[in-house]
Amino acid sequence: MSSRHLALLLGVFMALASLYGATMERGEFFRSYLVAYLFWFQVSLGAYFLSNIHHLSGGGWGRAIRRFLEPATKTLPLMAILFIRFSLGLPNFTAGPILRLSPHRPFLNRKGFTSIHLFLSQGLSYTSPSG
Repeated sequence: MSSRHLALLLGVFMALASLYGATMERGEFFRSYLVAYLFWFQVSLGAYFLSNIHHLSGGGWGRAIRRFLEPATKTLPLMAILFIRFSLGLPNFTAGPILRLSPHRPFLNRKGFTSIHLFLSQGLSYTSPSG
């Protein structure tokens, strides 16, 4: 069995395991999904910005890493699709105490600062190709 087939088999197994976890404990699944999504989104967006800095500044410093950066930036449309999957689960997601009203954080008490529409619009604008 080749390494590609083994990786595909492992990916299918992990996808089934995550679907099982999503049916058993939805809140925990979406919290875990958010952590994993943000990690890989940062990798993709960091490669995008570093590649743009290289293209804007020119020079030979980026030629060595260009082959790694450009494929990593091509995952941004996939990140947008995965964000849509996360946004469908927002009613089951609890963001924790930071989104609750607090006398110590008056800027969070403003209406609209913690709205779901603002969160979704920011997330989709970050994953759009034009940024």
